[in-house]
Amino acid sequence: MAFEEKRLTPRYSVAFRVKLETSRGAFHGTGRDLSLGGMSVFLKSLPPIKSQVEINFQLPGQQTQVQVTGEVTHQQRDAQDQLWIGIKFLRMSLDSQKAIETFLNSVSEKPPLTPPPLPRRSL
Repeated sequence: MAFEEKRLTPRYSVAFRVKLETSRGAFHGTGRDLSLGGMSVFLKSLPPIKSQVEINFQLPGQQTQVQVTGEVTHQQRDAQDQLWIGIKFLRMSLDSQKAIETFLNSVSEKPPLTPPPLPRRSL
């Protein structure tokens, strides 16, 4: 079955620490790609699909703490047996939107086909 691309904005590969607050508690993971419309996050434990999450992160080279409300759109296990989720952004403050836009505008090359490797340290 072929994957149908549903993203409205391109995602850029990057690795950054992420904290998710859910009705089931807090999850810490690694953000792997980002766009104005959503992101992917690698986690050790996955929140349910369609659950709302409060996302907090700081992008590389920025001071602004980004806070976004999102919805888990899918879950997947990759070839290295790592778990990840896709999140669609639902709402965010203007400051958070500007921080994401500034970061994405600073990325000068096209998004790579594969994301960078996960950090080796434990989250």
